Amino acid sequence: MRTTGDLFTLPAPIRDAGLLLARALLGAVLIAHGWQKLHTNGIDATTAMFEKMRVPAPHASAWFAALTELIGGGMLVLGVLTPLAGLLVAVDLAGAWWFVHRSHGVFVDESGWELVAALGLAAFVFALVGPGRWSVDGLLNSLRSRGATSDESRTPNALTHEDTARGAHVAGAATDATADDARAAAPA
Repeated sequence: MRTTGDLFTLPAPIRDAGLLLARALLGAVLIAHGWQKLHTNGIDATTAMFEKMRVPAPHASAWFAALTELIGGGMLVLGVLTPLAGLLVAVDLAGAWWFVHRSHGVFVDESGWELVAALGLAAFVFALVGPGRWSVDGLLNSLRSRGATSDESRTPNALTHEDTARGAHVAGAATDATADDARAAAPA
């Protein structure tokens, strides 16, 4: 295990496995809730339930919740457009917290907010940190970066005419200059 300052950093494969497991579990729960709203109960019953709970625009809200949870959950499982999926799910669950659960206390068995808060925060974390390498987003990023590195034809310390005309500096050249300055200033 490597350390950065006082923080511990797990090896990348362990982090990616953890992110995959968390995405799969979160996505499965969301898919189940979206399926329930759309097919088990049906959108009309979901709309009626939203009306009873005084959710604004209950029909549109029912569709938004059902599709966001169903499709967004699938996107999280696969790690596709993860920041967008995570943000949409977090917004959906923030609405559930605000309009339905916040006044019922913490515990889910009393219609409390613990489940929607935990799921919403998890989705928001994925919007912030991404899905990890074991995802569609990770695969696409890997392919993009592999293509970008194969297109690079210059070495890091080679300056072209365009670089010098713009006054560009290369990290290696700056490091060499700093080392030369230090040697010149050192007592003989």
